[in-house]
Amino acid sequence: MKLKTAALLLSGTLIFGAANYNKKITLIIDLPSPAQIVDAAEKVAEELKQASSDSTIGFEINNSEKYVIRSSWEDLSGQIGEYTELQAAVNNCPVGYYVYTDDGSIAYDPAQH
Repeated sequence: MKLKTAALLLSGTLIFGAANYNKKITLIIDLPSPAQIVDAAEKVAEELKQASSDSTIGFEINNSEKYVIRSSWEDLSGQIGEYTELQAAVNNCPVGYYVYTDDGSIAYDPAQH
């Protein structure tokens, strides 16, 4: 796989079609799945390693826990922030909202602090 091809796969595929009928334009965006992105990144890293044995090349996928600020866990539209660090979420959480972990448990309640 060439690096240019990998970059296109990583950024997604954009298909554009235009029609004169009623002057409508159809725009379809087909993005790769996260698994496809990881596979492509692994292939690119392997090719770069083979191309230059003197270099150390790699990548990291950060699957760390996310902390979200919502008025309630069920209210997705009420979410006002998403953070990878608990302290950043705590610093930005107003009274009346909570910091939740990925599983929906409350990590911080500003009314209790």
